Parts: sequence; structure tokens; C-alpha cells
Amino acid sequence: MDRFQHWLAHIALAVVGDRGFVLGGGHAVQMHGMAARPSEDIDLFSPQRGSPEQVADEIIAGYVREGLCVEVARRTPDLVQMTVADSNGRARKVDLGVFWRAHAPVMLEIGPVLHPDDAVAGKMDALPEPSWGPVASSMARWCRCTPRPLRP
Repeated sequence: MDRFQHWLAHIALAVVGDRGFVLGGGHAVQMHGMAARPSEDIDLFSPQRGSPEQVADEIIAGYVREGLCVEVARRTPDLVQMTVADSNGRARKVDLGVFWRAHAPVMLEIGPVLHPDDAVAGKMDALPEPSWGPVASSMARWCRCTPRPLRP
């Protein structure tokens, strides 16, 4: 996670972290030290359907207060996708979504982060993708299981 992504995640989690939103996706995997695969977007997840759309305006307002520009590309009850940019031209995608979780989030310096077990579960869907080979072996170490080839 680069510094700009870290800042964007921190801003959003300061606004909605107390309402069930957590840092998820590849950045949650990284924050727990399981893999270092670069992630282009920032995923913020809630377990409640409809909540991404309900909080989007508050997150956008938080970014605007920090002098950032926000362009919303998609807005549905369960998925809000936006691009956040600063005056220097740096831009990152931020996605608000719904993701079921089995465990309470872990509180880290950045804010609430998806529990490591839930982060692993969230990435398991992507494992058949060949580009995820290094992540598959990292996940296998985390799960304390023997990695098997992804393809016969």
C-alpha cells in the first residue's frame, strides 16, 4: 500500500470505521503480512447490504474536506466505485462494497481491517486465476496447509 492509498483509507475509515466498514481486499492481506502483491484499488467493506450507498456521501465529504477531488463511476446500494485525486494528479480507486465476515475486524493504526481469516477467505475465489500463484502459496502458509497446483 503506497502512502497515498494509506491516507485515503485512513480518511474513509475515520468517517465510517465505527459503522462496520473495514479495509479489505489485497490491502487487508498486506496489512496482515500474508502477501505483498500490489493492489490498485482500496476496498472498504461492510457486512450490511445497502450500506455502501448510505455512507458514500459522507466519505466523499471527508475526501473533499482534505482538498481531494472525487469522481463517482458507479453507485448502487451494494457497490460504490470512485476515483479520488489530489492536486498533484495522483489518483486512486476506492470501492465501497458488501462482504460477509466470520470474525470481528482487527484494529490497526489505519483503522479497522478485515480479520486475517476473512481476508484469506475473500481471496480464495481468485486463486484459480494463474496470476495468483504467489498469493496462493502465501495463503497456504497462512492456512498451514500444503499448497496444491492450481492447474493439473
